[in-house]
Amino acid sequence: MLEGRKATLEQGHKDTLSTMYNLALTYKEQGKMEEAEKLQVEVLKMRKEKLRLGHPDTLSASYSLALTYKEQSKVDMAEKLEVEVMNGRKAELGADHLDTLSIMHNLAVTYFSQGKIEEAEELQLEVAGKRKVKLGAEHPDTLSAAENLRLTQIKKEELMQLKKKEDLTKAKKLKALLGRMKKRLAMGGND
Repeated sequence: MLEGRKATLEQGHKDTLSTMYNLALTYKEQGKMEEAEKLQVEVLKMRKEKLRLGHPDTLSASYSLALTYKEQSKVDMAEKLEVEVMNGRKAELGADHLDTLSIMHNLAVTYFSQGKIEEAEELQLEVAGKRKVKLGAEHPDTLSAAENLRLTQIKKEELMQLKKKEDLTKAKKLKALLGRMKKRLAMGGND
């Protein structure tokens, strides 16, 4: 079907791109990640050329590729695309739109998985607050955002405690070293 579309329509025609996009999703479902990625990269490139970066179809292609990258543990590449999608959705839909909040939520999860706890917490605070206003405190999406924020804050506290322990260990080692140096100096500094 794809070859037929390419032969009948121009390479960048929206119907050809839609067919390629759908085929890439099929490849993903079949576990053919490399084939899916290759097609998604091609679709994204053509959508950026034919449409614009902030066009909903371009943003969908970017996000779909980001998910493919995540499934292949290419988290840094996924992050770059998620930031692009978030900025595009903010510009096109506004910072409070539910689709914008959704990508912000997912980007926060990506940040968390990369150990970027501060960045994750910042986004999660924003998402949880805006979802509470837009959807209500008991909505499943609000509860999910609040739970992710709670987990991030627990991780942040654990990391702070670990750093304190490391600092304390370093301080004890330094104190012991200074004590040994002081004894050597008192003995005339000879080894």
